[in-house]
Amino acid sequence: MQGAFREALNQSSLPTQASVHTLRHRGATQLLEAGVNRRLMQAYLGHASPTTTSLYTHLTVKAEALGSPALNRLMSARCWAR
Repeated sequence: MQGAFREALNQSSLPTQASVHTLRHRGATQLLEAGVNRRLMQAYLGHASPTTTSLYTHLTVKAEALGSPALNRLMSARCWAR
């Protein structure tokens, strides 16, 4: 599979270094951006430890944009609840 991936990458003329493993990282990042729970992502990726899953997920502008409003709502609710 790695050989076929490398051949396709070479034929594509994309200026990047990538491997089949890169696709796992990208897939995990897309799940994060879609709002999938990290525990569920851990199960999908077959990881025994949530720490390993965290290594696969990269903070992106889109993920941060999704997280900021949620964090702000939680903080507002906590401040007004007192």
